[in-house]
Amino acid sequence: MSSRSSFEFLFLVIPMIFMIIVLNNNPCYCRVLDQAEDSKVNVTLNYQSLCEGCALYIKSDLGNLYNNSELMSIVNLHFLPFGNAHIDENQTVQCQHGPNECYLNTIEACALHEWPLEKSFAFIKCVEVGVLKKSDDDDDELKSLWNSCCEELKLDSNPIKDCYESGRGNKLLLGYGEESNAQVPPHMFVPWVTVNDVPLEFDIFNVSRHVCNAYKGSLKLKACNKNDMHVAATSSDEEFKLTQAVCYAN
Repeated sequence: MSSRSSFEFLFLVIPMIFMIIVLNNNPCYCRVLDQAEDSKVNVTLNYQSLCEGCALYIKSDLGNLYNNSELMSIVNLHFLPFGNAHIDENQTVQCQHGPNECYLNTIEACALHEWPLEKSFAFIKCVEVGVLKKSDDDDDELKSLWNSCCEELKLDSNPIKDCYESGRGNKLLLGYGEESNAQVPPHMFVPWVTVNDVPLEFDIFNVSRHVCNAYKGSLKLKACNKNDMHVAATSSDEEFKLTQAVCYAN
C-alpha cells in the first residue's frame, strides 16, 4: 500500500474509531437510548387461533397499527397465543376449540420464538386470515395452512417444524399459558388487548389512540394528531362483526 493510500485509510478509519469509543463511553448518550426505549408503549394481544374475532382483529385494527411505521416506532408489540386455553393437572394445554387450535397456537408460538416480529407478524396474519376461509373440522387442511403461508411469504418452514416436533413449541405454549393466567385483571374474552397492562376491553378498535395517549416520550407524532387518528380506522360494520365474533372465556 502506498504512503498516500495509507494516509487516506487512516484519515477515514481513525475518526470512526474515535466516535465508537466516545459513544460507548458516553453515559449521556446511553441514557438517551435508555429513555427512548423506556418511553415505548407496551401493547399485548392475548388471542387464540380458530377464533373469528381474533383473526378479524389481527387483519384489521392490529394490522393498521403494525403498518403505521411512525406508531410502531414507539410500540413494543407482544403476542400471547394462548387465549381461553387452560393447563390441566398433567401440564397439558387444553384449548377452547380442541386440538386443532392447540396445534396452530403452538405453531404461532414457534414463529414468535424463531423469527423477528416483521416475519412472525406476517406469518400469523397469513395463518389467521387463512383460518377464516377453512373448515375447523378439516385437520389436514388446517395443518397444511401454515406451510402454505411459509411458501407465500418465502419463509423457511424448517425452524417451525423443528420447534414443534422437538417439543420446544409445547414448552413455549405452557409459558404463554402462565403469562396469560398472570394477567390482571384476567381476560374476559379474546382478542384481549392491553396497553401498558391496562385492558382496553371492547375499545380495542381505538388501540392507536390509546397508544398515543400512553406515550410519554418527546417525539411529536403526526399519527397522534387528532385529525389523523381515524384515517385507517375500522368501519362500524367491521366493528360490529368483530364484537359478535369474540371468543369468551369459559
